[in-house]
Amino acid sequence: MLPATISAAICTLLCMMLVCFLFMYNLFTVVVASLSILSICIGVFGILSLWGIDLDPISMATTIMSIGFSVDFPAHITFHYFREGLEDPQSKAASRLAKSLSAIGFPLLQCGFSTIIFVLCLLFVKTYMSEVFVKTMVLVVTLGLIHGLILVPAFLCALTSIYDTFFKNSV
Repeated sequence: MLPATISAAICTLLCMMLVCFLFMYNLFTVVVASLSILSICIGVFGILSLWGIDLDPISMATTIMSIGFSVDFPAHITFHYFREGLEDPQSKAASRLAKSLSAIGFPLLQCGFSTIIFVLCLLFVKTYMSEVFVKTMVLVVTLGLIHGLILVPAFLCALTSIYDTFFKNSV
């Protein structure tokens, strides 16, 4: 079961990277979004393991599905950051980030909290499948919010000047 899960997770992650690149054709923002997605996935797999969720077909399906949900948070932040750079190429990273977070920060919080609230309703169904699904979804949304609203903006702000320096020197 482990090799199948790993190969499915890698294929799904690669597909998500490709989709990110189609919308944000800037390698820097795609790499930041992809690393964030990878970090969320590793966190979901690790915490589910700590919670005693064994790798079975149900947990495999929910974890693979969680990769798709993990894309939302970092991809929206990086996309808005990328778009702000297109609109004003001379803008500083902090300004681009402030505009991005003001445009998408609160909607991401609303999305995360509403998803968690509605998924928690499944706890009234006393089955193993609903338990695994709820745990996985709460994890992926929580980790996604942390990454999308804290970690990704910090990385974008810190690494943009390094990327710009390297890119301008190589051109």
